[in-house]
Amino acid sequence: MEYLKHHLSRLQSIQDKMAATKTLRELTNRCLVSMPTSFPRQHSQGHWQDYSFHNKVVDLFVGCLEKGQRSSAYENFLRMMPNNVNLNLRAVEHAFATDDIQLARSLLATVSKEQPPCVGLWQLAVHLHLQDGNINKVSRLYKQATRLLPHHAPLWKDYILFEAVYGGKEDRVNTIINRCRQQGVNVEEYLSTIFKTSSTSSKS
Repeated sequence: MEYLKHHLSRLQSIQDKMAATKTLRELTNRCLVSMPTSFPRQHSQGHWQDYSFHNKVVDLFVGCLEKGQRSSAYENFLRMMPNNVNLNLRAVEHAFATDDIQLARSLLATVSKEQPPCVGLWQLAVHLHLQDGNINKVSRLYKQATRLLPHHAPLWKDYILFEAVYGGKEDRVNTIINRCRQQGVNVEEYLSTIFKTSSTSSKS
C-alpha cells in the first residue's frame, strides 16, 4: 500500500495524466493479482476469503480518477474479483449516487441468483425494483433474502412492512411473521407499533 501511495504522489506531478493513470492502473492490477484472497481455516477444513486489503487498493485507485471514469473502473475490478461482495456493493452504491440506473440494474441482475450474504445488496435490489413498481419481484427478493439471512431483524421488519403495505393479504403477512418467530427473531415491539399505527390511521 505504501509503495502504491509513493508512486501516486509521483504520478500526480506528471503532466500527461493519461499516461499517469495507465501506470497507476498497471501497478494496481499487479498488486491485486499478486496478493492472496483465500486463506486456510485454522480450526477446520476449507478456506475463507478476505478482500479487505484489495478493497483498500481499489479505493485508492478509484479516488484518483475523475468521476466519469469510476464506473468503468468498478466494472473492471469486479471482472477480476467476481466474488468480492463488498466491492459489488460499493459499485452499486456508486451507480445509484451518480444516477447510473442502468449500471445499477446490471450489477444487481445476478443478486437473486448468486445469493450473496450481504444485506446491503438485497436492500438496493429491493429499492431498484420498487422504483420499477415490480411488487412481485420485490416480494420474491425479500423471501430469498430472509432465507439466506434468517437472523437479520431489520430485514424481517422491512419484509413485514412491505407485505403489509403492498401485499394487502393478512394471511400472507401472518405467514411471514410466523416464519420470523420460528427463527427466534424478536420483532414483537415493532409489530405492535406498526399495526397500532395502521389501525389508528384506518379509524381516522
